[in-house]
Amino acid sequence: MGLPLVGRAAELDHAREALARALSGRATALLVEGEPGIGKSRLLREVEAGARERGFELFTGSAHELDARRPFRVFTDLRSGDRSGDRLRAALDAVDPTAAGRPATGDESFTVIETIVEWFEERTARTPVALALEDLHWADTSTLTAIGALVRHLADRPLLVVGTLRPVPRRKEVDRLLDRLTAADGKVLRLAGLTPDAAVELLHRALDAEPGAGLRRLAGAAGGNPLFLLELLRALDQRQVLRRAGNQVDTSAGAVPPDLRQTLLLRYSFLPETTLDLLRLMAVLGTSCLAGELAAVSGRQAVDLLTELRPAVATGVVDGSGERLAFRHEMFRQALYEDVPPALRGSLHHEVVRALAAAGAPAARVAEHVEVAGAASPETTAPDAAAWYWRAARECARHSVPSALHWYERALGALPEHDPARPGLVVELAPLLVLSGRVAEAEALAGTVFTTTLDRPARARLAVLVAHALVRQGRWQEAGHRITLAAEQCADPLARDITLGPGAFLRLMTGEVTEAVAQAERSLDAARRAGKAVAEATALMTLTLGAAARGAVDQALVLGREGTATAAPAATSFDGFLIADLCLGVAQADADRLADARATHHRGLADASRSGNASVLPYYQANLAIAELHAGSWDDAATGAGACLALARDTATRWNFHVLAVLARIALARGEPDTAADLVERARTELRACGAVLGADWVLWVEALLLEQRGRPADAAATAARAWDLLPELRFLHTNWMAPPDLVRIALAASDTALAHRVTGDTEAAARRFGTASAAGAALRCRGLVENAPHHSLQAVDAYRDSPRPVELALACEQAGTALAAAGQVDAARPLFHRALDALDERGAVGEARRVHAMMRGHGLRRGPRGRRRPATTGWDSLTRTELVVIRHVAEGLTNTEVAKRLHVSRYTVETHLKHVFVKLDITSRAALAAEFARRG
Repeated sequence: MGLPLVGRAAELDHAREALARALSGRATALLVEGEPGIGKSRLLREVEAGARERGFELFTGSAHELDARRPFRVFTDLRSGDRSGDRLRAALDAVDPTAAGRPATGDESFTVIETIVEWFEERTARTPVALALEDLHWADTSTLTAIGALVRHLADRPLLVVGTLRPVPRRKEVDRLLDRLTAADGKVLRLAGLTPDAAVELLHRALDAEPGAGLRRLAGAAGGNPLFLLELLRALDQRQVLRRAGNQVDTSAGAVPPDLRQTLLLRYSFLPETTLDLLRLMAVLGTSCLAGELAAVSGRQAVDLLTELRPAVATGVVDGSGERLAFRHEMFRQALYEDVPPALRGSLHHEVVRALAAAGAPAARVAEHVEVAGAASPETTAPDAAAWYWRAARECARHSVPSALHWYERALGALPEHDPARPGLVVELAPLLVLSGRVAEAEALAGTVFTTTLDRPARARLAVLVAHALVRQGRWQEAGHRITLAAEQCADPLARDITLGPGAFLRLMTGEVTEAVAQAERSLDAARRAGKAVAEATALMTLTLGAAARGAVDQALVLGREGTATAAPAATSFDGFLIADLCLGVAQADADRLADARATHHRGLADASRSGNASVLPYYQANLAIAELHAGSWDDAATGAGACLALARDTATRWNFHVLAVLARIALARGEPDTAADLVERARTELRACGAVLGADWVLWVEALLLEQRGRPADAAATAARAWDLLPELRFLHTNWMAPPDLVRIALAASDTALAHRVTGDTEAAARRFGTASAAGAALRCRGLVENAPHHSLQAVDAYRDSPRPVELALACEQAGTALAAAGQVDAARPLFHRALDALDERGAVGEARRVHAMMRGHGLRRGPRGRRRPATTGWDSLTRTELVVIRHVAEGLTNTEVAKRLHVSRYTVETHLKHVFVKLDITSRAALAAEFARRG
């Protein structure tokens, strides 16, 4: 490793702590920040050496100056001692949307990140892994996102991520990564210059002698920068102005070169001029380049390059051991680049552009040099700059939205305001702006082209694409408005009805079921006549949910199966937003076929994951959580809801109403009102942002329950009324049969009999339409409450015995027991209370059980020895069946991805299960979990 590291004792201690933490089984991040030459790379080498000594598998990579628009470049260039990095590169190549013959599908960046996480998860299952990355300030946004995902998703793995970066340039994406890593207990070491004593020690070590007074004086001008010190020493030695006297070395030089660039150039001035010229040209190409690129730009053959670069390789200026020629230190490349007269830099970059284009280089690579050439020489901007930027944007669009945005905006800036190509570019750019959260900019930009010569089909396409992007942001009403605008651009009635197909689905989601179904029927007819499979499947999705919302469950099942059959062979992409499996699953749940619904949602989740259609994953995960809630699997429901929130965050997709309500309802049942209140507030924030769409009434339902529990009956009743009236045509979609009896009870407690009778009447009418046992049970519960009649409540218990919803059965038993006890039939009430308590205890619903116990005590009843023991909330006994299954698979050495495949769930669900396990058992690593599992046999 050369000279020993001096003056960095505290930083080395932090590095050793990070290694120890990772070795214990906890993912750890350590970032080293400082100016060029301050010793970041040297400290990184120490960490790498320490990782090897401790048995880590080490992977190293580096970002380069022109890589900020190259998605996942750091990962594609990973190197490891045993060549295992080749497997990761193969995995990345397999999802490369620019590969020949590969169709573009969904959000490629999400798919690549999933691949990276799964690959590193597999490696860390075998051995501790250290990932050492240099110059992260130049890394592309996708790489930075992937690094954050590694630390977050592999938190229980022996993984160390260590990287270097400069304080400038500092992009906001780098700041976000730093925030994420420090929030996960990562550490940022900011290197300052060496102290004077440490600087002297470094000189002593380098010279193997005491530095004299003159040398110390010159060294003081280095500001404690180790690289500057050593380069200064080498330059002085090369000029032969160092003299040794005994055990001391001093210099007769009176001054140091004015800057580091001159020092570096002076050091390597002995190289042949032809080599230096070639190095200057290589510096124009970037920190690294392919040999073919350098040959094309220089006009030389590969054999000539070998001869002319041999001195640079021999002296360590250039590293030629890998697939690319690379400068060993960026500072020397920068010095060479700046040594090229500014007047010539722009011309050189233009020559590079022509050579790379002639050699068939990727558009993004050519565009990089077009951009640099324009910055170096604005007056000579290439006339085809916009075309290259546009080509680069299209090349990047499917695998990196940030990269594509950069090039689209550069292309837009390079086009004259009235250029006829501008509207077409806006059609492609606007949806990406919305995907990135820049909705106002997208709307303003789209507005500019509606007043131009943009043709009608292009206007329609722009409106539809922006609408789909708005949906991903949770802005459903705005998305529907965009679809309406799109339809207005269609002169052909057939095209208009096809265009309005997605709009019908959006109208249904915002509660306009009747109008949505009518439009979907017209869209279905138009799509079939035009042979448009995606449009046909979209219309069938709307019709399936519309039939389910009306209670026509048999019709919904037929339409749902037809929709999945139509969608299966359809080519989907960002503008092919198909969730036919989800719609069928909802219909199955509404038909009381919960097992079928869960299987269908799992299938949809798996298919969307394979296709890379990341933005729909939270929808499937949310509906799984809803199905588990209905089925009484509350732990699995809470886990699925947590996985949905994680997916929504990772895919930048807003779909949180239902899952926040599910989590809040479970928290209330389990006697955790503060947790429920926090979740309700989060849901209200979503409600303010997204407006009244499917699931918003669930939020108000849980809020009403919270207000009831806090002793505010009037506020609870007012909120209950809002919940019932918010989306009247969507009340019974997702068949939340717990809500109507809750709202009736809350209304009666506040003496709002009108609301209680209205909810009861609506629910009874719905029960006749649905014809399911769950619907009948809910209607009978409502009637029993408003009439205070035990026989209706007992009939509800009988109905729920044929339903797959054990929690509703338990609540019906509680209600019937309460009614019987109030009527003096205490002995008849006792077994109903016991049955309710058994079901509630099984789900840890201590809050609900507390209410039942209070009711029993009021009538002189005690549960007695037959009662089940209250389930533990911590320790081994608190683990659910699913959590125990996950633990067993983890103890077998399976990765989260492998466990997910075994259990037919998402990796996010397995991660959420493990988070719960770690909290319950108060452990922090998989190794400790496996050891405890083995100890218990």
